[in-house]
Amino acid sequence: MTGSFEALVGATALFVVSHVVLSAMPVRTPLVARLGPWPFRVVYSTVAFALLGWMIAAFAAAPRLDLWQPPAILRLAAAGLVLVAFFFVVAGMTTRNPTAVGQEKAIDKPPLGIIAVTRHPAMWGILLWGIAHLLANGDARGAVVFAGMVVLAVAGMGHMDARKKVESGPAWNAFAAATSTWPFAAVAQGRARIDFSEIGWGRVALTLVLYAGFLYGHRLLLGVAPDPGFSA
Repeated sequence: MTGSFEALVGATALFVVSHVVLSAMPVRTPLVARLGPWPFRVVYSTVAFALLGWMIAAFAAAPRLDLWQPPAILRLAAAGLVLVAFFFVVAGMTTRNPTAVGQEKAIDKPPLGIIAVTRHPAMWGILLWGIAHLLANGDARGAVVFAGMVVLAVAGMGHMDARKKVESGPAWNAFAAATSTWPFAAVAQGRARIDFSEIGWGRVALTLVLYAGFLYGHRLLLGVAPDPGFSA
């Protein structure tokens, strides 16, 4: 069901709540025990993609309601935040991380690269992406969807930490002591050290390539330029 603002709110709420509920230990643990780890991941992914598709369709069909007009400076700031978000996602997806699916065995190894900055780089990427779009979009549709993504990212980090602490026990405590949820917090406290060689120029280059594609393809795909100075 699409075509109304209420449908968009419902789709976004279900998308966020489904992630939170299926990730919660009282729900996740019995489902994994009954289905097995990989079948559970298939179910989880299927539900996530189905609800994501509904949310996107509801966003496209919902009537536009302008709440305010973001000034150019905020749109430019948003473009910069998205660049940082891209870097966090790229670095996070290409670095071993015990919080990631299928990489639980990395819990016994020291945090590398971006994981020394934050143990949730991909989630921070989503969070910064959501904040950037809240700054750059003044319509009600965007406020609902992007606020939902911010809530999802924040809740996801909390759920990951709680689940891994139960599953990994003392190993998680040692890993968490050498990392932080907040970017650079462990570094500032002397619990972690950043080695840029562990990040590498390759991840930086990939980030810039993807970001360039985002800037110049944004209007082509979505009909909106990411800021007043760029066009497709």
